[in-house]
Amino acid sequence: MKKRLNVNASIADISSAAQETLEGFDEIKINCSACFVSSKSRYLLSHGKVKINCSHIIDIGEIKEVEVLAINGAKKMSASFEAPAKPTICAINGGLIIEDSPKKSLDQYLQVIVNGGVLHPMSFDTSNFKVNGVLLPYPDGAKIIMDENFRLNNTFINAAVPGETYFVFRLPENLNNISDKDIQKAFKMSGLVATEPLDLELLKRKNIRFYTLWLTAAEENAEVLMELVDGALGNTIIPAGYKVMEGGTLDKLAVRRFGNRIYVEGDLKVYRENADALNQVEGLIVKGTAYIAEPLLDLFFEKCSDNGDIAVVKGEWVDVSNTEYVINAVLLEKMTDGATFFIDNSDVEIHEDVSPEQMKDRIHGIYMKNSTLVLGLNQRNALRTFQLDTRSSIDIRGQMEEKKPEPEPEYLETRINTTYYKL
Repeated sequence: MKKRLNVNASIADISSAAQETLEGFDEIKINCSACFVSSKSRYLLSHGKVKINCSHIIDIGEIKEVEVLAINGAKKMSASFEAPAKPTICAINGGLIIEDSPKKSLDQYLQVIVNGGVLHPMSFDTSNFKVNGVLLPYPDGAKIIMDENFRLNNTFINAAVPGETYFVFRLPENLNNISDKDIQKAFKMSGLVATEPLDLELLKRKNIRFYTLWLTAAEENAEVLMELVDGALGNTIIPAGYKVMEGGTLDKLAVRRFGNRIYVEGDLKVYRENADALNQVEGLIVKGTAYIAEPLLDLFFEKCSDNGDIAVVKGEWVDVSNTEYVINAVLLEKMTDGATFFIDNSDVEIHEDVSPEQMKDRIHGIYMKNSTLVLGLNQRNALRTFQLDTRSSIDIRGQMEEKKPEPEPEYLETRINTTYYKL
């Protein structure tokens, strides 16, 4: 039986691959972000037994021995360190934060390979970098603040060093899964937030500056801060008297926390039982999608002066989260006013006993995030309101491919999954 080697790695080093190793397999497949080759290994690989899928091929030429420093996760590094004794390639699977120092390059390494993001001083030389991700520069000499909970307040202003520049970058959640629609939201969530009352005179006297991707500021802080902030792609000005709520449910707890004037930077849900909380609100602004129980729609418009999309939730409001769930005819019959389903991180099936007529009469809408829905073609055609994000899918029963029996393998396969692999 033939032998196959199948390698999945962030970094694959085949620069010193030997003829004897290659002869041990009939086929070699390598999937990686970066692959190191040499003049010798290029010659050995030329006969076609080895298949490589990668983003970057790094040719080290005639160098006989190269060390690889493999790092998994985020790494903070200064360029001021002694070069390794041997020629070295630094490979990072995660992210690299380069602190500012008098030295403005990492030429101690032959190459720096990063699968992720790189934060670096503006004057830093990245010519020997290969990056599968984003290069994000910040002003030379700036102090880096990456605390996702950071908010500008008077405690920070009092402690800040006069004349200092701060680079504020609050890493967005689920960075790898951000859709095109949510890019601006990600910028906003990563930027500087200054919505608390601030000693603006002290801030100006200390000449403290900020560099960030987005500025979110209370109206009373905005004029001064816009003079002290650089690099922002945009800004959000919160009207005077409003507090910022980053999405969620408008209930009594939210009103107690944010007051009766709320600026929602995200999606908002207002259930039927939240009528008392909505009544307490004097001013409401929603920049995301507002999901409103139908009986509260008129009251919502009385309170909300500015909003994005509106989704009217009819009938019973059903949240399905982190589970497997079946919608059947018996369940729908009990919902005399019908229902709207919100499905999050779940696998849901609409049972075959649900007729198209029930779909029209009892299911007013389905909203999905990171989920899968299985239903029949006639059921899908009868569904009136349907919304899913980029990580969700819908499978039509009867159109799904039947699983075929797996054929007998023609290869005896060795499979390796790792961060770094040397052939």
